[in-house]
Amino acid sequence: PQILLDRCIQSVVKKPFVVVTQPRRIAAISLSSYVSKERGEETQQTVGYAVGNDRQYSDDCTVLFVTTGWLLQKLVFNPDFFNKCSHIVLDEVHERSVDADLLFLVVKQLFHTSFDPKTWRTHGTRLILMSATFNSSVFCNYFAIKGFTLPDPIFVGVQRFPTEIFYLDDLADNKQIDMSNFPYKKNHLTDLARKIESSSNN
Repeated sequence: PQILLDRCIQSVVKKPFVVVTQPRRIAAISLSSYVSKERGEETQQTVGYAVGNDRQYSDDCTVLFVTTGWLLQKLVFNPDFFNKCSHIVLDEVHERSVDADLLFLVVKQLFHTSFDPKTWRTHGTRLILMSATFNSSVFCNYFAIKGFTLPDPIFVGVQRFPTEIFYLDDLADNKQIDMSNFPYKKNHLTDLARKIESSSNN
């Protein structure tokens, strides 16, 4: 969301107001705190969150982290909120739930309603879907507008870390295993393996 925010500030096309959904309350609150610290400010200045009845954001808020259910209720009872957003970011869209599916439906209807066929643009609100693992073509087809070509999905990439396989039998037999890059001490894992082995025998 910070990239979107900085882009809006530079272009000055519309007052930035980026709403980011999260499937869980703790994620919305922690991300709000994290982004606030990265921008060198306190929560409720330009970055805030809204989960249930706990709402920590000001009138100057430009990035708002919310739960899926909160945004669903907001759009159902106040559809004009959609046009106030410069961007709506639906994060973790692969985590399906009743609230998520209903939110997709509501956002789709509002997105299509705000689309102007004369200019081939929406009324200023941009919709962004994010996920680590999801079929982008399915969601693109779902939110597609007839006759309008959606931009291609952006693949950011992923950092993979090397993995090593350890077997409990090897630890219990005290075989030579290089544990220099392993976060736990070998003795701890050996004791754990013996406990598991003894419990299984009992």
